[in-house]
Amino acid sequence: MLNIDLNIDLIIAKILDKAEGFSVSSESSGSCGENLTWIFDESTGELVISGEGPMTNYGYGSSPFYESSIKSVVIEDGVTTIGNGAFASCYSLTSVTIPDSV
Repeated sequence: MLNIDLNIDLIIAKILDKAEGFSVSSESSGSCGENLTWIFDESTGELVISGEGPMTNYGYGSSPFYESSIKSVVIEDGVTTIGNGAFASCYSLTSVTIPDSV
């Protein structure tokens, strides 16, 4: 029985760690590449990504934007790639502006 309780505690800790680790709904800015930053305006649902270079590639569910409430994304000039899985499960996303640098 003790072993089961410890496993349940570990599972709960992992879930809380994932939930508290990061999400656009709880943060307003961060990084998404070595030289890229993002700013999220919760009032408009707009995410702006700026800087120079490639965006980080993300595994399933590991993107800071995963299942977020982002409605639009503006990628500024200087960003060279959009990371794999960056906007996975962003069901509210309806508009993406991509510059020629990508």
